[in-house]
Amino acid sequence: MTLIEIEEGEVTYRRRGKPFVAVTDVNLAIQPGERIGIVGRSGSGKTTIARMLLGLVRPSKGVVKFRGRPIDECRDCLLYTSDAADDTPCVD
Repeated sequence: MTLIEIEEGEVTYRRRGKPFVAVTDVNLAIQPGERIGIVGRSGSGKTTIARMLLGLVRPSKGVVKFRGRPIDECRDCLLYTSDAADDTPCVD
């Protein structure tokens, strides 16, 4: 099962009263035990993607999932991983 994923993610901020699309069409899947790096030019959306993965920013479009479950459903649960229990879901 995929540990965390972004499907069709987009984040739009308001800048000087106008919408500003920070990232669009983000698709990313991270498997348990996998390590990734996010690289790009300054202002390319690296921090925004990381913030989406951590649940600190909600996508304007698309969904972020933790172990197959929308991360919004996990907001009040303990999010954890364990080498011994890779199939452990979010716990209420």
